[in-house]
Amino acid sequence: MLVWAPHREVGDVKLDEYIHVAKEKHGYNVEQALGMLFWHKHSVDKALTDLANFTPFPDDWTVEDKVLFEQAFSFHGKSFHRIRQMLPDKSIASLVKYYYSWKKTRSRTSLMDRQARKLTNNKEERYNTCISHVLNFISYFLFFFFSQ
Repeated sequence: MLVWAPHREVGDVKLDEYIHVAKEKHGYNVEQALGMLFWHKHSVDKALTDLANFTPFPDDWTVEDKVLFEQAFSFHGKSFHRIRQMLPDKSIASLVKYYYSWKKTRSRTSLMDRQARKLTNNKEERYNTCISHVLNFISYFLFFFFSQ
Protein backbone atom coordinates (compact mmCIF):
# COMPACT_ATOMS: atom_id res chain seq x y z
CA MET A 1 0.00 0.00 0.00
CA LEU A 2 1.31 3.43 -0.93
CA VAL A 3 1.81 5.54 2.19
CA TRP A 4 3.63 8.54 0.75
CA ALA A 5 4.11 10.11 -2.65
CA PRO A 6 5.82 13.51 -3.07
CA HIS A 7 3.59 16.36 -4.19
CA ARG A 8 4.68 19.52 -5.94
CA GLU A 9 2.45 21.76 -3.81
CA VAL A 10 4.28 20.86 -0.58
CA GLY A 11 7.68 22.54 -0.50
CA ASP A 12 10.69 21.01 1.21
CA VAL A 13 10.83 23.64 3.97
CA LYS A 14 7.13 23.28 4.77
CA LEU A 15 7.46 19.48 4.72
CA ASP A 16 10.46 19.57 7.06
CA GLU A 17 8.58 21.85 9.47
CA TYR A 18 5.55 19.53 9.40
CA ILE A 19 7.67 16.45 10.11
CA HIS A 20 9.47 18.26 12.94
CA VAL A 21 6.17 19.15 14.62
CA ALA A 22 4.80 15.63 14.10
CA LYS A 23 7.90 14.07 15.66
CA GLU A 24 8.65 16.48 18.48
CA LYS A 25 5.17 17.49 19.60
CA HIS A 26 3.13 14.36 18.82
CA GLY A 27 5.66 11.48 18.86
CA TYR A 28 5.19 10.34 15.26
CA ASN A 29 8.01 8.83 13.24
CA VAL A 30 8.67 10.12 9.71
CA GLU A 31 6.73 7.35 8.00
CA GLN A 32 3.68 7.90 10.20
CA ALA A 33 3.79 11.66 9.67
CA LEU A 34 4.02 11.26 5.89
CA GLY A 35 1.18 8.75 5.98
CA MET A 36 -1.01 11.30 7.76
CA LEU A 37 -0.10 13.95 5.17
CA PHE A 38 -0.91 11.54 2.33
CA TRP A 39 -4.25 10.71 4.02
CA HIS A 40 -5.12 14.41 3.96
CA LYS A 41 -4.20 14.69 0.26
CA HIS A 42 -1.04 16.72 1.00
CA SER A 43 -2.86 19.41 2.98
CA VAL A 44 -0.31 20.29 5.66
CA ASP A 45 -2.85 22.33 7.66
CA LYS A 46 -5.40 19.49 7.83
CA ALA A 47 -2.69 16.95 8.67
CA LEU A 48 -1.29 19.18 11.46
CA THR A 49 -4.77 19.53 12.94
CA ASP A 50 -5.35 15.76 12.83
CA LEU A 51 -2.00 14.74 14.38
CA ALA A 52 -3.33 15.15 17.91
CA ASN A 53 -6.31 12.87 17.21
CA PHE A 54 -4.24 9.70 16.89
CA THR A 55 -1.72 7.88 19.05
CA PRO A 56 1.25 6.89 16.93
CA PHE A 57 2.61 3.36 17.15
CA PRO A 58 6.04 3.71 18.79
CA ASP A 59 8.92 2.42 16.73
CA ASP A 60 11.17 1.25 19.55
CA TRP A 61 12.90 -1.43 17.47
CA THR A 62 16.50 -0.55 16.68
CA VAL A 63 18.29 -1.96 13.66
CA GLU A 64 20.15 -4.31 16.02
CA ASP A 65 16.83 -5.52 17.47
CA LYS A 66 15.49 -6.18 13.98
CA VAL A 67 18.58 -8.13 12.95
CA LEU A 68 18.47 -10.14 16.19
CA PHE A 69 14.80 -10.87 15.58
CA GLU A 70 15.56 -12.15 12.06
CA GLN A 71 18.36 -14.35 13.38
CA ALA A 72 16.21 -15.69 16.22
CA PHE A 73 13.29 -16.29 13.87
CA SER A 74 15.53 -18.20 11.45
CA PHE A 75 16.63 -20.45 14.36
CA HIS A 76 13.40 -20.81 16.31
CA GLY A 77 10.55 -20.07 13.89
CA LYS A 78 7.42 -18.82 15.64
CA SER A 79 8.58 -19.96 19.08
CA PHE A 80 8.34 -16.49 20.60
CA HIS A 81 9.43 -17.68 24.05
CA ARG A 82 12.75 -18.77 22.54
CA ILE A 83 13.02 -15.60 20.45
CA ARG A 84 12.53 -13.62 23.67
CA GLN A 85 15.69 -15.23 25.08
CA MET A 86 17.64 -13.31 22.43
CA LEU A 87 15.58 -10.14 22.98
CA PRO A 88 14.89 -10.13 26.74
CA ASP A 89 13.80 -6.47 26.81
CA LYS A 90 10.87 -7.20 24.46
CA SER A 91 7.58 -8.64 25.67
CA ILE A 92 5.99 -11.64 23.93
CA ALA A 93 3.19 -9.32 22.78
CA SER A 94 5.75 -6.92 21.29
CA LEU A 95 7.51 -9.79 19.49
CA VAL A 96 4.23 -11.09 18.05
CA LYS A 97 3.16 -7.60 16.97
CA TYR A 98 6.54 -6.99 15.33
CA TYR A 99 6.43 -10.42 13.65
CA TYR A 100 3.17 -9.64 11.86
CA SER A 101 4.31 -6.20 10.68
CA TRP A 102 7.68 -7.68 9.63
CA LYS A 103 5.98 -10.55 7.83
CA LYS A 104 3.85 -8.13 5.75
CA THR A 105 6.63 -5.76 4.80
CA ARG A 106 9.75 -7.91 4.60
CA SER A 107 11.41 -8.30 1.26
CA ARG A 108 12.93 -11.52 0.02
CA THR A 109 16.21 -10.60 1.64
CA SER A 110 16.84 -9.80 5.26
CA LEU A 111 18.50 -6.71 6.71
CA MET A 112 21.69 -8.73 7.07
CA ASP A 113 21.63 -9.77 3.40
CA ARG A 114 20.98 -6.22 2.25
CA GLN A 115 23.91 -4.91 4.33
CA ALA A 116 26.21 -7.64 2.98
CA ARG A 117 25.12 -6.86 -0.59
CA LYS A 118 25.76 -3.15 -0.04
CA LEU A 119 29.30 -3.88 1.22
CA THR A 120 29.96 -6.22 -1.71
CA ASN A 121 28.72 -3.62 -4.20
CA ASN A 122 31.00 -0.98 -2.67
CA LYS A 123 34.01 -3.32 -2.98
CA GLU A 124 33.08 -4.12 -6.59
CA GLU A 125 32.77 -0.41 -7.40
CA ARG A 126 36.22 0.32 -5.96
CA TYR A 127 37.69 -2.67 -7.85
CA ASN A 128 36.06 -1.58 -11.12
CA THR A 129 37.31 1.98 -10.65
CA CYS A 130 40.83 0.70 -10.04
CA ILE A 131 40.71 -1.55 -13.11
CA SER A 132 39.41 1.36 -15.16
CA HIS A 133 42.35 3.53 -14.08
CA VAL A 134 44.84 0.77 -14.89
CA LEU A 135 43.31 0.24 -18.34
CA ASN A 136 43.37 3.98 -19.01
CA PHE A 137 47.03 4.10 -18.02
CA ILE A 138 47.88 1.16 -20.30
CA SER A 139 45.95 2.73 -23.19
CA TYR A 140 47.73 6.03 -22.63
CA PHE A 141 51.10 4.29 -22.48
CA LEU A 142 50.46 2.20 -25.64
CA PHE A 143 49.21 5.24 -27.53
CA PHE A 144 52.46 7.13 -26.88
CA PHE A 145 54.61 4.05 -27.40
CA PHE A 146 53.15 3.24 -30.83
CA SER A 147 52.69 6.83 -31.97
CA GLN A 148 56.42 7.50 -32.04
